[in-house]
Amino acid sequence: MRTNITSPQTIFNTDWDDFPRLFYYDPAHNYVSGLDPAYLYEADPALSRLYERITLGDEEDPGPLIREHFGARYVFTDKGHDKFYNNAIESGWFDKVYEDDDCTILQIRDYKAEPPAEEP
Repeated sequence: MRTNITSPQTIFNTDWDDFPRLFYYDPAHNYVSGLDPAYLYEADPALSRLYERITLGDEEDPGPLIREHFGARYVFTDKGHDKFYNNAIESGWFDKVYEDDDCTILQIRDYKAEPPAEEP
């Protein structure tokens, strides 16, 4: 992200415990959740509940919600959020811009499109 996403951007990270590593390697960006999810809850309980619904995969169309409520155009998700990931890809709002054995980075499109073809 440090070399491929212009700074500063807000990154929607799907798990607060990824924050220390994200911030250590890329402090130029802002992250939605870090150190303890209680901080978001204390600041805005409704937004915290929305974050939880999105990351647990309870929102089937998360792209516009992430962009409008969190101000993020990019999502960092670890491999433990399959339901979120599947909803995101199937929604047609996301492009996968990076993936490795540990994580995936998605970019929220400006428009809804057909979901990408399934990988073999």
